Amino acid sequence: MRRHFQLQHPFVVESIDPRHWCLQLRVEQVELAAFCCELMLLRFGMVERLSLLGDRARKLTVVCHAEHRSVAEVESEAVRLTLCRRDLEAVLGFLLAWYRDGTSSVSHIDIELAPDDAGIDRTLLVEAGESRPPMPADEAIRLLGKSE
Repeated sequence: MRRHFQLQHPFVVESIDPRHWCLQLRVEQVELAAFCCELMLLRFGMVERLSLLGDRARKLTVVCHAEHRSVAEVESEAVRLTLCRRDLEAVLGFLLAWYRDGTSSVSHIDIELAPDDAGIDRTLLVEAGESRPPMPADEAIRLLGKSE
């Protein structure tokens, strides 16, 4: 079974330099619960794939597998993202903590994907639409119980 989901912001494939590109997904608070449910269906094998619409009407197909590395294949009209269970669970952990707390403690997470055959590095960036401002250094030191 295939599921379709539309994020408010289309996914973007951005070239960072000639040897590295990034697949960016931005999730807003209003779509968080529904997106988490779609990813949970994928994680538990209740659906085979999840399709998202992206920039320039490009489609992103997300699948889950038990392999050790996540990979992405980019073509002109489609991107196929194959996430290993560990990486899918990391994305879900990030999104579910945000859902539970009402705000994300960090602005994004990065998932390192396997390089392609040409050795180009690839990264998945999942960004929270809203997040807490960074903690001041003195507050972090106080919480850690360390003195300057």
